[in-house]
Amino acid sequence: MNRSRPLEIASATTIATVGLAAVASWAGAFVPGLYAEDALAAAMRGQDVATLIVLPLLIIALHRMKRGSPRATVVWIGLLGYLLYTYAGAAFAYHFNRLFLVYVAVFSLSAIAAWAALSGIHPGEMPRRFGTGAPRRAAAVTGSTTPLSN
Repeated sequence: MNRSRPLEIASATTIATVGLAAVASWAGAFVPGLYAEDALAAAMRGQDVATLIVLPLLIIALHRMKRGSPRATVVWIGLLGYLLYTYAGAAFAYHFNRLFLVYVAVFSLSAIAAWAALSGIHPGEMPRRFGTGAPRRAAAVTGSTTPLSN
């Protein structure tokens, strides 16, 4: 399989995800009465504000990943994971509201983007791209089987 095709899919779905997540998060943070749960409304609004901060970082990471930065690649995939986790809660845990379909779309697109991103990354290539100065202890702790040195 051509490794660039999954990254093209991941890039396109990342852009779509960011657009929809921006709409959902902006509405969640600033539209009164969107969240019916009085006890959780403040937490959900806080999550929306955090997401509004994350979205520009995701675009920057995507741009730098396309330019070949291995660190940006890791950040990009991590931020996609953040959106996947956040919108899993929104799609499955929040009470039904006017943005339900947007939540499901963001969840689905972020899942596709994360899957495609991970499919397009060759694990054996990452240590070479990071160089000899890359931290190794964290990978050892997580149980990585990929050798980190040449």
